[in-house]
Amino acid sequence: GDSSRLKGFARVSVVTDGSPAAMGGLRSGDTVIEFGSVSSANFQSLQDIASLLQHSRERPLRVVVRRANEPLGSGALAILSVTPKTWEGRGLLGCVLLPNSST
Repeated sequence: GDSSRLKGFARVSVVTDGSPAAMGGLRSGDTVIEFGSVSSANFQSLQDIASLLQHSRERPLRVVVRRANEPLGSGALAILSVTPKTWEGRGLLGCVLLPNSST
């Protein structure tokens, strides 16, 4: 079915203010459905995301998330554009992703 595709493979836990993740609209609590070329279908580990970020510096990535507490009703999808880049904080994103272990 289609539901597995929408289940998401990771969760956004912490987003640092002013980070590339925050600029792109990622929010704490978002469930990540697609992150650039990575999706639930091909996701192996967060290392996939790390290498994708390295290869996509300064290039916008299409990120699809499911919002936890949307006023429009829980489960609304948001399509974001996130550009990984060097900033004053750590990493290229400035957010913490946790694998979705609800498999």
